[in-house]
This record gives sequence, C-alpha cells and structure tokens, in this order.
Amino acid sequence: GESAYHPAGTCKMGPNSDPNAVVDGDGRVHGLDGLRVIDASIMPSIVSGNLNAPTIMMAEKLADRVRGLPCQPAAEAAVWIHPNWATSQR
Repeated sequence: GESAYHPAGTCKMGPNSDPNAVVDGDGRVHGLDGLRVIDASIMPSIVSGNLNAPTIMMAEKLADRVRGLPCQPAAEAAVWIHPNWATSQR
C-alpha cells in the first residue's frame, strides 16, 4: 500500500534540561560529541503543511552553523494572496 506518513519530531530539538530533547539548537546530539541530526526529526512538533520547505530551511541554517558561517540577515518578502482564497478550490 501507499502512505502519506511523514516522520517528524522523533529527535526533538531543545535544551539539555528538557528530558525529551535529543538535540540542541545546532543539531548536536546531547551527550555525544561529533554527532548531529539535521532533518525533520528535530522539529519539536510536526508542522501543519508540507515538511519539505521547513526541512530545507533548517538544513541550510544548521549547515551554516556547522561550517562556522554567520546567520543570514532577515529578509522581507511580499506575500500575494488570491482574492478568492477562501472560496476557490486550490
């Protein structure tokens, strides 16, 4: 059969003081040196939409941290909303 199941949240990101957290904010596994987890499993809870874009965003951000690069500056982007978004089929 087919499945639309997308595993996420199995290696929760959080502080070392959280007994349920597996990795810190840089993806480093608590208690293990040299091991990082950088995928959808570090999301504390599953997102309401597709996992692809947030996973790519996290991977890019944490890859920069692994490489010692500074965080990218925040950027503003215009958002377009279809005038009939509430009533039209997507």
